[in-house]
Amino acid sequence: MFLFLLGAALAAPLSPDDAVAAALASNPGVARADAELTAAKGASRQSGFLRENPEIDAGYAIVGDKIDVSIGQPLSISGEGLAAHKSARARVAAAEAGLTRTRLEVAAEARSAYIEAVVAQQGAKLARQAFDLATRQLSATESRVRAGEAADLDLRLARLDQAKAARELLAVRSTEAAALATLSTLAQRSVSGGDLAADPLAAAPEPRPGTEDERSDVRAARLALDAAEAAVARERAAALPPVTLGGFYENDGGNVVAGPSLGVTLPLWHQNQAGVSEARGEAGVARAELDATTARAAAEQRTAADAHADAASTMASVPATPDDAVAALASIEAAVRSGEMDLVTTILLRDEVVSGQQALSEARGDLALSRITLLLATEDESLLGGASR
Repeated sequence: MFLFLLGAALAAPLSPDDAVAAALASNPGVARADAELTAAKGASRQSGFLRENPEIDAGYAIVGDKIDVSIGQPLSISGEGLAAHKSARARVAAAEAGLTRTRLEVAAEARSAYIEAVVAQQGAKLARQAFDLATRQLSATESRVRAGEAADLDLRLARLDQAKAARELLAVRSTEAAALATLSTLAQRSVSGGDLAADPLAAAPEPRPGTEDERSDVRAARLALDAAEAAVARERAAALPPVTLGGFYENDGGNVVAGPSLGVTLPLWHQNQAGVSEARGEAGVARAELDATTARAAAEQRTAADAHADAASTMASVPATPDDAVAALASIEAAVRSGEMDLVTTILLRDEVVSGQQALSEARGDLALSRITLLLATEDESLLGGASR
């Protein structure tokens, strides 16, 4: 029963939201970002209290009656622990923002793959129709030649036209196979052309009015800079090593000695110069990353909005639909059968219809992809569909 249900699920149509959910569940980048967040949370919890564990030393004399016990707890009096905890908390927030951005990028990748698969499937379907029409045209021409109603040149043209249609069919079928393989990999299931929506725009939600919220990759870069600057403060504070507070107990044949203890490492030769320098370098890198990410985000949002507006206005003035191609091909075939159209005109018109329909499909795909680009640039959560959290 389980295998039956699994087979039925795999054979069911694949919606864009289903593809997104499957991609998010299995994408290595999402898993890696989630693991980084888990690690950052662990580091933050570890830095929340005392940074080092207490040390206990004990000794018992095999010869004689001496027993000695000491305990010590290293404590930072320079603020190193506070700075370390601040840096760790900033890294948690940066990892959360990074996970958000990764999920949106994976969702956009899945939707783009879905769009490309739909366009490729439509191209293959149209090429199949054109090949079938060329084959029927060849059969009709052969019959006319046998009846003495057409010249041998018409037969050769019909054969070559069918060969051209066959080549175009094989080429688009190869493109379709590659697009379906990409989508199948992301969706973690075998996807065929019949599993997809009919319109590429079905995979691209309508963009909503933009918000003024900081983009998650910019937020992640800013928080990474905060963490790096806190790390500089931590390394500076580490120039003064922690002191060890504790106590000791000694019993030597009933002669008991006990009291508090204090230990400290004197920073005479080394003041953590290497740690400070490295942390400053990391902070400089983080500052450059923030500047670059901020500039890139602004440019992407501006260019994506312009490109989508241009694509939407252009396609709004295009009234053609897939039905136009179906009707045009049917009219061409009917005209040929009735003798109203010669072979050369038939070939030329059919090529025009196929090219026009393919252009229409690709243009709608381009519009859909421009939506995805805009949705990712503005971090519209509709990208995630039902997988939003």
